[in-house]
Amino acid sequence: MASASIARPRLPIGFAEYSRVILTAPVNREGVSLPRGIEGVIVHDHADGSYSVEFATPSFEVVTMYATELAAVV
Repeated sequence: MASASIARPRLPIGFAEYSRVILTAPVNREGVSLPRGIEGVIVHDHADGSYSVEFATPSFEVVTMYATELAAVV
């Protein structure tokens, strides 16, 4: 069962740029560690189904993510 703190609707594949999202699990990618529950903004939709997501904390980073790692901020 998902934690109530991040139990949010999943984003559909192909959602709009500038959507606010939250990470559903911790991620270590591209030399960046991001904790579960951190909020970001989709800044680019890649042709392969991945997304560039901008995170402002813990430091400003843009990281490639997949829809399965994200949930919508509602």
